[in-house]
Amino acid sequence: MKTQLLSLFFGGLITVLLIGCSYTNQFRDASAIGPHAVLTAEDVTHWRDRGPTITHINEQLTTFWRSSERFTLALRPTVIRVVADQEPYNYAPIEFTPVAGHQYEVRYLDDRSSVGLFDLPISSAPILLTYSRRERASH
Repeated sequence: MKTQLLSLFFGGLITVLLIGCSYTNQFRDASAIGPHAVLTAEDVTHWRDRGPTITHINEQLTTFWRSSERFTLALRPTVIRVVADQEPYNYAPIEFTPVAGHQYEVRYLDDRSSVGLFDLPISSAPILLTYSRRERASH
């Protein structure tokens, strides 16, 4: 009886955490079964450092309950918003159309004054597709 109650309690707790902690308009990954592309952000280079963070995909918030910057994208025009780890935080939005089977990565450029979107082909060097500069703070 006691183990059944504990199982029921923990099952309910996990359900609430998984369902109840999402935003109303939160980004959801595209199906990995059908054609899709993958979007990542560069890894941290130092334990006190943080790589670029993807905050929005097509104006939908990305969840803060994630352990990495890895998203599965549908093959349609896409707009991403990226923030940095120091002021000014925001970069201008980046627009692109993902291609099936491709992997894209957001990386800092020019000592973090901009971020670039790279296509990561398996057999060659990364290709810079576009970049975005920091947005000026408005006071």
